[in-house]
Amino acid sequence: MNNLLSAPALLNQEIHLSTGQITGSFSVELSTKLGSAVGDRAVLLRFSLNGVLENPREAGVMRSENPTAGHFAYVPLSSESRARISLRLPPGVCCDGVTVVPWSREARSVEVLGAWIDTSTTSAEANSGGAFKSVRNVSRLKVESHPHRSIEDFYAANTLPPGLHIIDCGGLPLEILYSPQGAESTSIVFNAALGMATREIPRFMAGPTFDSLPTNTVSVFDACLYTHPSLQLGWYAGSSVFPMQKELPGILRRFVAAAGGSRTLLFGASGGGFAAIYYAQHFPSSQVVAINPQTILANYIPRVVDQYLTLCWGKPSSTPSDTSLSEHIVSDLRKVPLDTQDVIFLQNSSDTHVGDHLLPYILSPANRSSQVLIDKWGTGHISPPREVVGRVLSAIVEQGDSWKSVLLDMGFLSNPSEAQILSRLSFLAGR
Repeated sequence: MNNLLSAPALLNQEIHLSTGQITGSFSVELSTKLGSAVGDRAVLLRFSLNGVLENPREAGVMRSENPTAGHFAYVPLSSESRARISLRLPPGVCCDGVTVVPWSREARSVEVLGAWIDTSTTSAEANSGGAFKSVRNVSRLKVESHPHRSIEDFYAANTLPPGLHIIDCGGLPLEILYSPQGAESTSIVFNAALGMATREIPRFMAGPTFDSLPTNTVSVFDACLYTHPSLQLGWYAGSSVFPMQKELPGILRRFVAAAGGSRTLLFGASGGGFAAIYYAQHFPSSQVVAINPQTILANYIPRVVDQYLTLCWGKPSSTPSDTSLSEHIVSDLRKVPLDTQDVIFLQNSSDTHVGDHLLPYILSPANRSSQVLIDKWGTGHISPPREVVGRVLSAIVEQGDSWKSVLLDMGFLSNPSEAQILSRLSFLAGR
């Protein structure tokens, strides 16, 4: 590999590396010297692609005012003298260079001594390398891993054994923890947003609560969170590299069919609740348990939505988030009618989600059958106690067709009106 820098360069401005035309997977490696201003703090560098050429017919990539069109990545640089990031371009997309940008103030005192492009990078390296290497730790799960080189390779597999299935989806690893138990019920479990303290991923919500139930579990980690180490929420809605809302339903149906049984439950909290309700349309007569879910992403925290759209879809700063949402994904669950499914809401009374997400959905034509429990579990976006969630799941999984009567005994409202919900909120406020 030839050094692309004719002389060392200080990162107080952008550094442009001319590479010639590149397609597919490749990696960028820098040799650096940290300045005194860095100290013990990590430095964030941004790598963006120059001269991205797109053929929408071949690549299915929408042209954007943003020249990177979503093809960029970040890497933290601490005490290491070398930084390496692996990237993968979708089919039909190429670039002719890479720009390194100081993305934090400390980065401006970094001196780049050399830069190399390696076009021999494999897809597997692109999946787990660079910025993701410090946070991705599959081995800690202590289960057998089953890699699939592509979505097509996954469908071609004769069997789906228990363990962690890792599907290469356009360079992003879709990780699904599969635990068949020979049960009549199969539970598909989606994560909420990653907590600030989460450093090792993937994480799966199907823990002790589901382990004690007679149900097969299909627990899904959002592949789009590998797009950038600071991304904490993607709603399982996908990216320009992996259109998840289009591809995931078929993958989930294959796991459910392999598990056997006759009933399907979808479970998620917050952003995972959005995913559970969205994907329920592909499982007739299923039940959804959603804890404090988002239902209309345009009503959620603008900064969080904007970060997702920028990192996963290359949203230009000049484009309103509402416009970008409608261009790329289904972001409003009122547009997803559920004809034979039951949606079970567990909602904290003081959460702003009551007015922003619960009520608009409940009052929409999309809501055909809902059971709603509103209670006072704390202040804000707080989940119910584990025992409450356990009782709900146990009723659905173990009580057969009588699960609704169990929920009514717990205080759920069946297909509540706006007046009933407001009356319940008023009662809880005075309690």
